[in-house]
Amino acid sequence: MHAHGDLHEQIQKVTEEISSTPDSSYLYFKRAKLYFHHEDYQEALKDLDIATRLGQEGVLVDLVYAKSYQKLEDYGKAMVFVKKIHASNPSNVNAIKIKAELLFSQKK
Repeated sequence: MHAHGDLHEQIQKVTEEISSTPDSSYLYFKRAKLYFHHEDYQEALKDLDIATRLGQEGVLVDLVYAKSYQKLEDYGKAMVFVKKIHASNPSNVNAIKIKAELLFSQKK
């Protein structure tokens, strides 16, 4: 329980930083990761969308997208991001693991 409280405080701190710098893709991505660890996957996705619109991109962004969709059991959207990672880095262990979990969840 303490960990979630600490995450809540961190989310509040980053939210204050975003108020001061609303065009920072990094801050939205940072808060998206905090929301993910706080198990608030919808909020994580909202911040990921804003971060990407502001120019944040890369494997880590795609991994958080994939894991968030996986937690929400939207396996199709999760797989889109896994495939995107695989296209640029076929040996990415995290993407391979998520793909295996997605396929297992779908009994494939």
